[in-house]
Amino acid sequence: RWGYNYKNVVNALEYERMLSASGPFGGHILRPSDEKEPEIIAFIQCAGSRDLREGIPYCSSVCCMYSAKEAIITREHSENSKCFVFRHDVRAYGKNFYEFTQRAQEEYGVKYFQTKISRIKEDPETNDLVIHYEDLKTGEFKDFNANLVVLATPLVPSAGTKELSKVLDIELDDYNFFKEKSYYNKSLSSKEGIFLAGFCQGPMDIPETVADASGVASQVAILLNSFKFTETKEKVIGIPEKIVKETDIPRIGVLICHCGINIGKYIDIPQVIEHIKTLPNVVFCEDNLYSCSSDSQERIKDVIGEYNLNRFIVASCTPRTHESLFQETCQEAGLNKYLFEMVNIRDQCSW
Repeated sequence: RWGYNYKNVVNALEYERMLSASGPFGGHILRPSDEKEPEIIAFIQCAGSRDLREGIPYCSSVCCMYSAKEAIITREHSENSKCFVFRHDVRAYGKNFYEFTQRAQEEYGVKYFQTKISRIKEDPETNDLVIHYEDLKTGEFKDFNANLVVLATPLVPSAGTKELSKVLDIELDDYNFFKEKSYYNKSLSSKEGIFLAGFCQGPMDIPETVADASGVASQVAILLNSFKFTETKEKVIGIPEKIVKETDIPRIGVLICHCGINIGKYIDIPQVIEHIKTLPNVVFCEDNLYSCSSDSQERIKDVIGEYNLNRFIVASCTPRTHESLFQETCQEAGLNKYLFEMVNIRDQCSW
């Protein structure tokens, strides 16, 4: 019925890969049969879902939105392409979701037809597809010719769900998703101590999944609160912290990171090093490719001891993510972590 055995009929996930720059056609939209650019692309909604007779009865909740997104990206890739969406209705229920589908139609010229698909056939000579459908507005049966068809197929549980349910001894529902214990608290499984989050309970989009998982994490945190820090052990640093007095002359070490090419491609690091070496109290300065690597951490500890440094500076990326790493390294070398400074030359200079 859906023609998935035809070369130019793909499902939405396969089409997503076709749109990707790392996909089979390098981000170009080409037909699998002859690798020619399709002019007319049909997106078929509810292909195998919301069908009580021969498909999945439930709605997968995300197809309306990703089909609109794929149609928009298609128009951005190829202005000559024409996109048509064959749908029952549009279930765009989230914040700004309906506006997004309207934008696809008004700004990108995507056409929406309210239809019920009868079958899809292939023209053996051209490999084009003929879509037989009922126009739900007029009740007429019509044919539509397309160069490529994209099917929005239903979301179903993963193949390992049944086996996992046996291992965990928890129940499945009629569609083989994990069954919630209570309608009012869907994070609870049928077994105490095992929680459910996200798509394992049923189809969800990303925002709903994240919100659901956050709620589950909060419930688990409440249970674990009484055990907080019971297994925590204080880290013992073997080297005693060196005493640095206010009257001591600063001995400063500087490490400049290339951050791959994020910094090194845009900043003349050798010239920066030569200038830093002329500054007062700088006794060590060098560069490396990635300052956050484990080898670099060992190097920092070595030079702090070798040059008797009482200050250390790393010029690299943001302290939001890496400052604690370098502070801990300085501590392990016997240097007070507050005598370390991090300079964000990636965000503030090279980017």
